[in-house]
Amino acid sequence: MIKYRLFDLGFSGYEFTWANRRYSGELVEEQLDRFCASAEWMALFSYFKVSHLDKNLSDHLPILLDTFDKVEMSSRSKRTRKFEVMSAEDPRCEEIITSSWNQVGDIEAHWLKSLLNWNVEEFANVQKHIGIFQHQIKQVSDAKKRAEVLRKIQYWRHKKEILWWEWSQIDFLKFGYQNSNWFHSKASA
Repeated sequence: MIKYRLFDLGFSGYEFTWANRRYSGELVEEQLDRFCASAEWMALFSYFKVSHLDKNLSDHLPILLDTFDKVEMSSRSKRTRKFEVMSAEDPRCEEIITSSWNQVGDIEAHWLKSLLNWNVEEFANVQKHIGIFQHQIKQVSDAKKRAEVLRKIQYWRHKKEILWWEWSQIDFLKFGYQNSNWFHSKASA
Protein backbone atom coordinates (compact mmCIF):
# COMPACT_ATOMS: atom_id res chain seq x y z
CA MET A 1 0.00 0.00 0.00
CA ILE A 2 2.84 2.38 0.82
CA LYS A 3 4.66 1.62 -2.43
CA TYR A 4 1.59 2.52 -4.50
CA ARG A 5 0.55 5.39 -2.19
CA LEU A 6 -2.80 3.87 -1.31
CA PHE A 7 -4.83 4.70 1.76
CA ASP A 8 -7.16 2.41 3.69
CA LEU A 9 -10.65 3.96 3.43
CA GLY A 10 -11.81 2.63 6.82
CA PHE A 11 -15.26 1.14 7.35
CA SER A 12 -18.44 1.10 9.38
CA GLY A 13 -20.08 -2.06 10.65
CA TYR A 14 -18.70 -5.22 12.16
CA GLU A 15 -14.95 -5.14 12.77
CA PHE A 16 -13.97 -8.38 11.01
CA THR A 17 -14.58 -9.54 7.42
CA TRP A 18 -13.72 -13.24 7.79
CA ALA A 19 -14.36 -15.98 10.37
CA ASN A 20 -13.41 -19.65 10.46
CA ARG A 21 -16.94 -20.43 11.76
CA ARG A 22 -15.76 -22.78 14.50
CA TYR A 23 -18.23 -21.72 17.15
CA SER A 24 -17.75 -24.84 19.25
CA GLY A 25 -13.94 -24.62 19.21
CA GLU A 26 -11.48 -21.84 18.61
CA LEU A 27 -13.22 -19.03 16.75
CA VAL A 28 -10.82 -16.96 14.65
CA GLU A 29 -11.89 -13.68 13.05
CA GLU A 30 -9.79 -11.35 10.90
CA GLN A 31 -10.21 -8.23 8.79
CA LEU A 32 -8.95 -9.58 5.47
CA ASP A 33 -10.91 -7.40 3.05
CA ARG A 34 -10.67 -3.64 2.71
CA PHE A 35 -11.00 -0.81 0.21
CA CYS A 36 -7.92 1.24 -0.60
CA ALA A 37 -7.65 4.34 -2.78
CA SER A 38 -5.15 6.89 -4.01
CA ALA A 39 -5.18 10.54 -2.99
CA GLU A 40 -6.42 11.41 -6.50
CA TRP A 41 -9.40 9.08 -6.13
CA MET A 42 -10.18 10.50 -2.69
CA ALA A 43 -10.12 14.04 -4.13
CA LEU A 44 -12.47 12.96 -6.92
CA PHE A 45 -14.87 11.15 -4.54
CA SER A 46 -14.62 13.20 -1.36
CA TYR A 47 -17.86 11.76 0.08
CA PHE A 48 -17.78 8.00 0.42
CA LYS A 49 -18.65 5.30 2.89
CA VAL A 50 -17.30 1.77 3.25
CA SER A 51 -19.68 -0.63 4.98
CA HIS A 52 -19.13 -4.17 6.16
CA LEU A 53 -22.43 -5.82 5.30
CA ASP A 54 -23.98 -8.83 6.99
CA LYS A 55 -22.81 -12.32 6.05
CA ASN A 56 -25.35 -15.04 5.51
CA LEU A 57 -23.87 -18.38 4.53
CA SER A 58 -20.34 -17.34 3.64
CA ASP A 59 -17.38 -17.06 5.96
CA HIS A 60 -16.63 -13.62 4.43
CA LEU A 61 -18.53 -10.40 5.08
CA PRO A 62 -19.32 -8.56 1.86
CA ILE A 63 -18.05 -4.98 1.80
CA LEU A 64 -19.71 -2.09 0.01
CA LEU A 65 -18.17 1.15 -1.21
CA ASP A 66 -20.81 3.86 -1.60
CA THR A 67 -19.92 7.17 -3.26
CA PHE A 68 -22.30 10.10 -3.20
CA ASP A 69 -22.26 13.83 -3.69
CA LYS A 70 -22.75 16.60 -1.14
CA VAL A 71 -26.48 16.92 -1.91
CA GLU A 72 -27.06 13.25 -1.10
CA MET A 73 -25.09 13.61 2.14
CA SER A 74 -27.28 16.44 3.41
CA SER A 75 -30.50 14.64 2.48
CA ARG A 76 -29.36 11.46 4.27
CA SER A 77 -28.88 13.31 7.54
CA LYS A 78 -32.52 14.48 7.53
CA ARG A 79 -34.15 11.07 7.68
CA THR A 80 -37.87 10.90 7.99
CA ARG A 81 -39.35 8.55 10.52
CA LYS A 82 -41.15 5.70 8.80
CA PHE A 83 -42.86 2.57 9.93
CA GLU A 84 -40.84 -0.35 8.59
CA VAL A 85 -42.37 -3.62 7.39
CA MET A 86 -40.10 -5.61 9.72
CA SER A 87 -41.85 -3.98 12.70
CA ALA A 88 -45.19 -5.48 11.69
CA GLU A 89 -43.79 -9.00 12.20
CA ASP A 90 -43.07 -8.30 15.85
CA PRO A 91 -45.86 -9.51 18.19
CA ARG A 92 -45.51 -6.33 20.28
CA CYS A 93 -46.69 -4.25 17.33
CA GLU A 94 -50.30 -5.34 17.87
CA GLU A 95 -50.05 -4.53 21.60
CA ILE A 96 -48.87 -0.99 20.87
CA ILE A 97 -51.65 -0.41 18.35
CA THR A 98 -54.28 -1.79 20.76
CA SER A 99 -53.09 0.31 23.70
CA SER A 100 -52.93 3.43 21.52
CA TRP A 101 -56.51 2.94 20.34
CA ASN A 102 -57.64 2.85 23.97
CA GLN A 103 -56.25 6.34 24.66
CA VAL A 104 -58.55 9.34 24.94
CA GLY A 105 -58.06 12.25 22.54
CA ASP A 106 -56.73 12.34 18.99
CA ILE A 107 -56.56 8.59 18.48
CA GLU A 108 -54.83 8.67 15.08
CA ALA A 109 -52.09 11.07 16.21
CA HIS A 110 -51.45 9.11 19.42
CA TRP A 111 -51.46 5.78 17.58
CA LEU A 112 -49.06 6.99 14.91
CA LYS A 113 -46.72 8.64 17.42
CA SER A 114 -46.61 5.54 19.64
CA LEU A 115 -45.99 3.25 16.69
CA LEU A 116 -43.24 5.42 15.19
CA ASN A 117 -41.49 5.90 18.55
CA TRP A 118 -41.53 2.16 19.22
CA ASN A 119 -40.34 1.44 15.67
CA VAL A 120 -37.37 3.82 16.04
CA GLU A 121 -36.42 2.63 19.54
CA GLU A 122 -36.65 -1.06 18.67
CA PHE A 123 -35.43 -1.26 15.09
CA ALA A 124 -33.42 1.91 14.42
CA ASN A 125 -30.05 0.20 14.19
CA VAL A 126 -30.34 -3.41 13.11
CA GLN A 127 -26.62 -3.69 12.31
CA LYS A 128 -25.77 -2.52 15.83
CA HIS A 129 -27.86 -5.36 17.31
CA ILE A 130 -26.12 -7.86 15.04
CA GLY A 131 -22.71 -6.53 16.05
CA ILE A 132 -23.54 -6.75 19.76
CA PHE A 133 -24.56 -10.40 19.48
CA GLN A 134 -21.59 -11.25 17.23
CA HIS A 135 -19.34 -9.78 19.91
CA GLN A 136 -21.18 -11.76 22.62
CA ILE A 137 -20.78 -15.05 20.78
CA LYS A 138 -17.00 -14.78 21.04
CA GLN A 139 -17.27 -14.66 24.83
CA VAL A 140 -19.75 -17.51 25.31
CA SER A 141 -18.43 -21.04 25.82
CA ASP A 142 -21.64 -22.80 26.92
CA ALA A 143 -23.32 -24.55 23.96
CA LYS A 144 -26.89 -23.63 25.04
CA LYS A 145 -26.02 -19.95 25.51
CA ARG A 146 -24.13 -19.95 22.21
CA ALA A 147 -27.18 -21.40 20.44
CA GLU A 148 -29.38 -18.68 22.00
CA VAL A 149 -27.02 -15.93 20.83
CA LEU A 150 -26.94 -17.49 17.34
CA ARG A 151 -30.78 -17.44 17.29
CA LYS A 152 -30.68 -13.72 18.16
CA ILE A 153 -28.18 -13.07 15.38
CA GLN A 154 -30.41 -14.92 12.93
CA TYR A 155 -33.44 -12.91 14.16
CA TRP A 156 -31.69 -9.60 13.50
CA ARG A 157 -30.29 -10.81 10.17
CA HIS A 158 -33.84 -11.67 9.15
CA LYS A 159 -34.94 -8.15 10.13
CA LYS A 160 -32.09 -6.70 8.07
CA GLU A 161 -33.08 -8.82 5.07
CA ILE A 162 -36.65 -7.50 5.31
CA LEU A 163 -35.32 -3.95 5.55
CA TRP A 164 -33.15 -4.39 2.44
CA TRP A 165 -36.10 -5.92 0.59
CA GLU A 166 -38.30 -2.96 1.54
CA TRP A 167 -35.64 -0.46 0.43
CA SER A 168 -35.23 -2.29 -2.89
CA GLN A 169 -38.98 -2.01 -3.50
CA ILE A 170 -38.85 1.73 -2.78
CA ASP A 171 -35.92 2.15 -5.20
CA PHE A 172 -37.80 0.19 -7.87
CA LEU A 173 -40.84 2.45 -7.48
CA LYS A 174 -38.66 5.56 -7.50
CA PHE A 175 -36.36 4.67 -10.43
CA GLY A 176 -38.29 2.01 -12.32
CA TYR A 177 -36.91 -0.83 -14.39
CA GLN A 178 -33.41 0.23 -15.44
CA ASN A 179 -32.29 -2.73 -17.58
CA SER A 180 -31.98 -1.30 -21.07
CA ASN A 181 -31.73 -3.18 -24.38
CA TRP A 182 -28.07 -2.12 -24.54
CA PHE A 183 -27.40 -3.73 -21.15
CA HIS A 184 -29.11 -6.98 -22.17
CA SER A 185 -27.21 -7.15 -25.48
CA LYS A 186 -23.88 -6.72 -23.65
CA ALA A 187 -24.76 -9.15 -20.85
CA SER A 188 -25.94 -11.84 -23.30
CA ALA A 189 -22.90 -11.61 -25.59
